[in-house]
Amino acid sequence: AEQTVRLSVSQLAQVDSYQSKGFKSRSETLNLGKEESLTLSVGDKSVDIKVGASTTLEDIINQINDGAGDAIKASIVNTGGENGYKMILQSKESGEKNQIKFSVKGDDPTALQGAQDVLKELGFNTKAEEIKDDQGKITGYNLVIDTNNTSAGGKQLQKAQDAKFNFNGID
Repeated sequence: AEQTVRLSVSQLAQVDSYQSKGFKSRSETLNLGKEESLTLSVGDKSVDIKVGASTTLEDIINQINDGAGDAIKASIVNTGGENGYKMILQSKESGEKNQIKFSVKGDDPTALQGAQDVLKELGFNTKAEEIKDDQGKITGYNLVIDTNNTSAGGKQLQKAQDAKFNFNGID
């Protein structure tokens, strides 16, 4: 029996994707005075990365891929020019629940500033949002990339989103 089906897609599912500012080489170090920590997560998978004065762009890529390689893929692309080496961070799966989140654990303002410094060195301006437990105690901070302020050189290439479609009049 034949049947007429109407399907319209209004939005494709996408992965989350970020591009750092440009670096002279894969082995260029970040300009940080001391070791800082930052957590990257997608869903329930997370990786803590440590970045210090001698940490290279390639070291960061390796830490991310070794710790969260099944959820986040980090790579370096050479776009050419003097500062052509850029880090690409991408969630492996598409959909809104697979957005990459940046955070720092604990309530230490120095650790918060350190994590923001790491992201700034990678080219991302951030806004901090407190994470609180049931008693209202700060347990960490989410570092939200300011996608409207790309002055530091990094940018969001693509925002994680779910597919949206209509099947026979049903959204």
